[in-house]
Amino acid sequence: MKTIEKFPVVSPQGNEYLVRISHAYVGVWDYSTVFQLIGLKERKIPFLPKKEIVLDEISKPRDFIGSYCEVVESLVIGYEEWLETENEKEAKRNMYLSEFNAWDGIVR
Repeated sequence: MKTIEKFPVVSPQGNEYLVRISHAYVGVWDYSTVFQLIGLKERKIPFLPKKEIVLDEISKPRDFIGSYCEVVESLVIGYEEWLETENEKEAKRNMYLSEFNAWDGIVR
């Protein structure tokens, strides 16, 4: 199998990703199928291609028989759920930091 790519893969939130599927050899005679979720970032110099950032990936064994579409969908949804959780954590950190800065320092 040669490497195959699909762009854009659009999430329910409207984010666009590049998905790359390839083989990774894990031994002399064995390999796994690797699904990579890639974000594309603009570069400062406009004529250069976008920078690829691997956001998440999953490997399936060589004998995997299943829908590649379902694997990619679960990869995208899982990544965006993780991202939402991280954003919520960051919002809480900022709230607690603001609360600490506003605190008068007196323990009651």
